[in-house]
Amino acid sequence: MYARWRDKNEMMVAALDHIFAQLLPNTRFDDSQSEAEPPDLILLLGAKLLEPNRQREVLAQVFGSARNNEAIGACLEQFINEEASQVAAIVENGREDGFVDPGLSTAAIALLCQAAALGIRLLILGGLQDHHVPSPSEWNELLVRLIGSVAPLETADS
Repeated sequence: MYARWRDKNEMMVAALDHIFAQLLPNTRFDDSQSEAEPPDLILLLGAKLLEPNRQREVLAQVFGSARNNEAIGACLEQFINEEASQVAAIVENGREDGFVDPGLSTAAIALLCQAAALGIRLLILGGLQDHHVPSPSEWNELLVRLIGSVAPLETADS
């Protein structure tokens, strides 16, 4: 083990880098999905939030560890900023394709997506009872409406 990593921190950061890479939006799409329209990509990402996922469980735990471990904190910071960049790129592609109102901030939309994803991860990990979690179809309907709400007004009205 020590032939590859200098210490426990370095090994943990390498493991987290591997786990975080699996959570990034660009990694979570297969070849057929990567060519989908931006609203469909956000819908695909959002729909998976209710599914159990070990990597998301690790992410939730890392937030607590990052407060006491500088190396883990730096790894987490790198991940959340890369995730923000990838979500922002999806939003920008949506704007270019006419799906996002040019008057809305890309950073605001991307932050809302990240905050919702993290909040859902934490609530489910914290033991949110099943009757407080929407069904996949209820969740999908809400996501469709939220995605539609960022469309340009002339598109949203038609």
